[in-house]
This record gives sequence, structure tokens and C-alpha cells, in this order.
Amino acid sequence: MKAVTQLSKKNLTQTRSRSILIGISIMLTTALLTIIGLSCNGILKMNSHNSSVLYGDFHAAFTGISEEKKQEISVRGEIEKTGSMSSVATVELGKASGVLSYYDQNARAMSNLKMTGQSRIPTGENEIMAQKSFFKKLMKKKPKIGDTVTVPYRINGEGTVLRKKLHNYRLSA
Repeated sequence: MKAVTQLSKKNLTQTRSRSILIGISIMLTTALLTIIGLSCNGILKMNSHNSSVLYGDFHAAFTGISEEKKQEISVRGEIEKTGSMSSVATVELGKASGVLSYYDQNARAMSNLKMTGQSRIPTGENEIMAQKSFFKKLMKKKPKIGDTVTVPYRINGEGTVLRKKLHNYRLSA
């Protein structure tokens, strides 16, 4: 009878140790899964919160539509406001390239274009706004607002390279 009691006590201590280790591993696994879930949820919320800052505050963009189609879209009840943006020409500066675009007032308000310091929205045909790095590449010197730059561009990305003197009215980082 003593042998059976001692065997039972040893078996009980081994089972208790194993049960404690299993309990700890279940708690750690649960904590890890909770942390992963909360982190993913936080990243998704942060991305949706910052999307309007990074990409603009618009919900759809249509390309290649006529003025009649734009009017048809703007009168729909689901649409709060519409804006027009048109890519006019491409600029090639060595390995870098960009697009010259026109934005109307609504499109500018819905985009992520931010004004800095003394800058203002271009209103004339010979005015341009771009980031400071664009003007540095063009001018090979430190640009200032109001400087005149010669921009090489191609209408619709085709044909010969044209050059036009423009005044810079926006500098940003």
C-alpha cells in the first residue's frame, strides 16, 4: 500500500508541473495573439485616418470623361462635390520626370496640395507650383518664390520638347 501511495504522490507532482507549464503556454499564446490583433487593428485605423492627409480627401477619380459626363456625375445625389484635374504635359529632367497638371479650386481642396509660407496658387498662364526639389533640379541653384525658370515639357508626352519661362510660386520640402 505504501508503494502505491508514493507512486501516486510522484505522479501528482509531475502532472502538476506539466499542468502549470501548459497553463503558462496558453496564457502566453493568448497574449501574443491579442497583441498581434490589436497591432493590426491600430495600423488599419492609422492608415484610414492618415489616408486623406497622404492621398487627398476624394473618394473616386475618373479619367478621360467628357464635360457632359462630368455634369451628369456632379448632379447625382450621392456626390457632394466634384473637381477637375487635367494632365497637360510631361516634364523630363534627366532620369526624373513629372507631369504638368491643372487643378480647379475644388480639386485642389480635395487633393493633398499644401501651401507653405509665402506661396500662393498660380493664377496666370506663366505661373507654376512644384516642390523645392523640382526647382533645384531645373535651376541648379537655391530657388526662391518668384524666380523665373525655363521648363522643358512635351504636350501630352508626345512630340518635340518645348521650353517655356514660368514663375515659381510654391516651395515646399
